[in-house]
Amino acid sequence: MAPFRSSKGKDSIVSKLLRISSASKLGLGLGAGAAEDETFQAVGGITQVYTHPNGNDYKSHKFTANGTFTVTSGTSDVDVLLVGGGGGGGGSHGGGGGAGGFKVLADLSVLTQVYPVTVGAGGNRGTQNNEAGSKGGDSVVFSQTAEGGGGGGSYAGQVAGDGGSGGGGAGSAPPSQNGGDGNAPEGNNGGNGSYDGSAGHGGGGGGAGGAGANVDPSGAGNGAGAGGNGGPGSTNDYETGSNQTYAGGGGGGAWGSTTRGTGGPGGGGNGNNTGAPGTDVAGTDGLGGGGGGGGDGNTHGAGDGGNGVIIIRYRV
Repeated sequence: MAPFRSSKGKDSIVSKLLRISSASKLGLGLGAGAAEDETFQAVGGITQVYTHPNGNDYKSHKFTANGTFTVTSGTSDVDVLLVGGGGGGGGSHGGGGGAGGFKVLADLSVLTQVYPVTVGAGGNRGTQNNEAGSKGGDSVVFSQTAEGGGGGGSYAGQVAGDGGSGGGGAGSAPPSQNGGDGNAPEGNNGGNGSYDGSAGHGGGGGGAGGAGANVDPSGAGNGAGAGGNGGPGSTNDYETGSNQTYAGGGGGGAWGSTTRGTGGPGGGGNGNNTGAPGTDVAGTDGLGGGGGGGGDGNTHGAGDGGNGVIIIRYRV
């Protein structure tokens, strides 16, 4: 009879190999490519899954307020849209608020960890005749920033602010009639206002897709002329696969006439006026639109800027 041979040593080796293989698949760090075998999972914000017209399936996370984007397993490359908060409109003869900065990023690598998300708040409107709008807040994630929009200028020397897009200049004497500077390529400059002593009109706030409109000085007197229109926004499809327009500039206000500037596509608020005041002057939240400029700061007021947004998407 052949001598009995124990299989204990062989079984021990096989068992060890199986344990190593299982540990690798669970991402326990045994082997160089362990994490690549994990399914990428993340939570945070408002989520939805959609099929893009290019045929790829994506999951998006939309943040309209501060929060966290938490990767619970795996690693992935993500695409990101950041829009800063829109600037507030100037109080009287007011320039439109500049749109929040618009930034699009592709293929950022993320790991299994918690990422803070900061969504820029819209800037406050000027509430007095001599009060400019305030700047919108910055939107920040993954160490990337979209700057808030500049506030619109106001009568009596209150200058327009610089920002992601610049605020519109006031319908006032220089230098407050000059539009603020945008932070290219996130945005564009605000338009210039105009004033001749009998009528004043604010320039349009800059938008992501173009500058705010200047006021034509030749048409400003005797109740004629108009506030400058807000600059147009820019489109992005990261949330749903269909294009949405973001970051439109606020329209300029009109003092001494009824023709106010219109807000730019992408959430820009319309300007106000002293003849037929409107109520649609605030920038749109979640789009980062600039607030409309005021006709005067008391009864025909300006609009607040719209809050910004951050959208993160990835393939599923």
